[in-house]
Amino acid sequence: MATFTSKASAVWTSTDSSAWNQAGTPATGDTVTVANGHVMTGIPSFTVSAAVSIGTGNHTFATNATWTVATNGTLSYYSVVVPPNISVTGGTFKIYPTTFNPTSLAITGGTIEVTSSTFNPVVFTHSGNWTIDAKANPTAITLPSLSANTGGTGTWTITNPLNLTLTNDSITTGHAFPNTSGAFSGGGSITTNGNLTIDVSMVHPSTITVATGKTLTINSGITFTIAAGTTPTLTLTGTATLNNLGTITHSGNGWTITGSSTSAVNNLGTFTCSNSATINSPLNLYSNATIVNTTTLGANFVCNILRRSAQLIFAGTKLVNSNQAYGFGGMK
Repeated sequence: MATFTSKASAVWTSTDSSAWNQAGTPATGDTVTVANGHVMTGIPSFTVSAAVSIGTGNHTFATNATWTVATNGTLSYYSVVVPPNISVTGGTFKIYPTTFNPTSLAITGGTIEVTSSTFNPVVFTHSGNWTIDAKANPTAITLPSLSANTGGTGTWTITNPLNLTLTNDSITTGHAFPNTSGAFSGGGSITTNGNLTIDVSMVHPSTITVATGKTLTINSGITFTIAAGTTPTLTLTGTATLNNLGTITHSGNGWTITGSSTSAVNNLGTFTCSNSATINSPLNLYSNATIVNTTTLGANFVCNILRRSAQLIFAGTKLVNSNQAYGFGGMK
């Protein structure tokens, strides 16, 4: 495959030597670099299956052009002018502008690496397994809400239960992760290898996995629901932590918290665990927690009351355990 490097501002489809370092125009599989400051006009649809870098120029695209990032492709994108349509089916799409608001973004695979502090597609459709990576900007990335036309957010469509991997610190999401019906009924999963803050009321996905040393935070004012008919699992790996500043509530279902002796559930909000639930992690209370009906307290469970006003409330509970000891202490 060929390697194309821009020589100057020009029409992308120029076949002479005015645009590129060689005759012809880039094609699928070619390595392409558009230098910063070079402005390409009339850019057509293109499939990225090698390394492609688009510099900072104010480029123009053909009407309805679609850029596709495919397997083995890496698209490094620096311009504030984005293609009308973007499809990511594999490979890696690296987004560098401070603001990135494409008209249409569709993801069915691959990795989105975001530097943008504003990442707000007008129309966002996605399905299958994909990754959003914050390592290029480890301080903050915000994923907008799924609610259509709320707070400037456009229309979001999920075509399958979402399996999303979030990597590196730190991500705040207003993204409610619905399944095909638009409201969770046990599908989808979140795996976070960085710190994740939930900033929208939502239903617990079927699985959440938090990497060791990282924190999952339910923000103040947010309701995190264990929905009817679901038995989701939260896995706190190693020293991972759940910080609940909002409300964790049930509607008659089990919930398994799998942790270790060094993980922690810190409750600073409202916490209810009920109906065949399992807690196998230390529980630190700064405000009340209620355990209702049959609940299994695992070998790693210990309750620390860390504020005098906090209470651990057992309501009609049958505790199931493996003869482990429960510690209640640390009150301040």
